[in-house]
Amino acid sequence: MSMPVSRRERLRQELTTEIKEVALKQLAQDGPQAVTLRGIARELAISPAAIYSYFESLDDLYTTLIADGFNAQAQQVEDAIAHYSGRSHADRMLAALLAYRLWAVEHPELFRLLYFSPIPGYQAPPDGPTLDASLRVSAAFLALLVDAWQSGIGDELIPGPDVDSSKFEERFHLRISSDQLRTSVSCWGQFHGLVCLEVGGHISAHWTDPAELYEASMRAMLRRAGQQEASADVTTANVTAALRS
Repeated sequence: MSMPVSRRERLRQELTTEIKEVALKQLAQDGPQAVTLRGIARELAISPAAIYSYFESLDDLYTTLIADGFNAQAQQVEDAIAHYSGRSHADRMLAALLAYRLWAVEHPELFRLLYFSPIPGYQAPPDGPTLDASLRVSAAFLALLVDAWQSGIGDELIPGPDVDSSKFEERFHLRISSDQLRTSVSCWGQFHGLVCLEVGGHISAHWTDPAELYEASMRAMLRRAGQQEASADVTTANVTAALRS
């Protein structure tokens, strides 16, 4: 049985959340040069000294924001996979891919912070919380693909030049061949690239429906990766409804 949270701790959690929300708002509105701990303290009407009891430095705040963002994105991907538990690998993978895009378009300022590196001079701590959180996103997709391949589901992959997969095997505790690694990274480049183009404003409804384009592209990508055809009911609308239920 968990212990009840004290009023003091609850207030601390609430203010921590407010600090992060103000930082993200300032980052989205005016860029990284506008984000300072003193500026955040001023907007929240607290003393600059008080804010340092929550975050030791601006870099500390950024590290927390980035780790939170990766974990939130990974959680949405994992939730989508769990919702389609018992369905085919292709269904679960497509649901995860759609959830990845949905999170990005619903949290564009956080997505930019995670992947566009907009903060001059900031360096994430090596082997710190941001690394583990970012790998959590990758692990969800990679585990599904490798499980499908090892189960003998789908078509044979097109063979190609060897690449070193030892680091991936060591980090993710998965046995992955050179062809599987190349295919996985190619898939990552396609789905992440499409989302980056949309969040960056380069794919918009002015040209085509971004959600429709992405879903069609993901279905085609999974077939090229040797996966089975995903079911027709795994759609952006249905995944959105599942995540909000």
